Amino acid sequence: MKKELFDQWSNQYDQSVIEEGFPFSGYNKALDNLIRNLRITHSTQILEMGVGTGFLLSKFYQNGAQCYGFDFSEKMLEIAEKKMPSAFLFQHDLKAGIPEKIKRAKFSIILAGYILHHFNLQEKIEIIKQYLTLLKKEDGKMYIFDVSFKTKEDHDQYRAQHLSLWDEEESYFIAEEIKDRFDNCEYKQFSPCGGLYTIS
Repeated sequence: MKKELFDQWSNQYDQSVIEEGFPFSGYNKALDNLIRNLRITHSTQILEMGVGTGFLLSKFYQNGAQCYGFDFSEKMLEIAEKKMPSAFLFQHDLKAGIPEKIKRAKFSIILAGYILHHFNLQEKIEIIKQYLTLLKKEDGKMYIFDVSFKTKEDHDQYRAQHLSLWDEEESYFIAEEIKDRFDNCEYKQFSPCGGLYTIS
């Protein structure tokens, strides 16, 4: 991931996310459905890895949650801070492990929205396992929205039909490769190219 590219993308990012089509197809609707089905209160503590402009986390912030997030792009964070002035936001690179500032914290919800496809399969698994240690044991859940397919066959078929949009440097999720790596992992395909993982 090149920080400069994300800095440049920051002003157009939110518009990109709500546009239908690859890679964000169905994301906004799936996010709204998730929030409607969750009980968010002022005591709900939420962390987002790669918070970006705050598109995802701000939906929870608007519902009164205590919000925490980090990103490696200063420009993205500046936009996020305007949306969520009382959230705890800071600069950090996901590649650098769990930030010292939150190592002892426990969260009700951990979010990852379209960030983990920048890592290969083994790196994804390691990052997820790292951050699962920050979940509250009694009811904590991690929600991962990303480019994802149920099977390798679905992945390959979609790629063949969308070669002009495909980024060979990115590593998209395949549910059958991920689900068995975790004891409690549910998967929902919310669009032809988008999926939601719920891990606890």
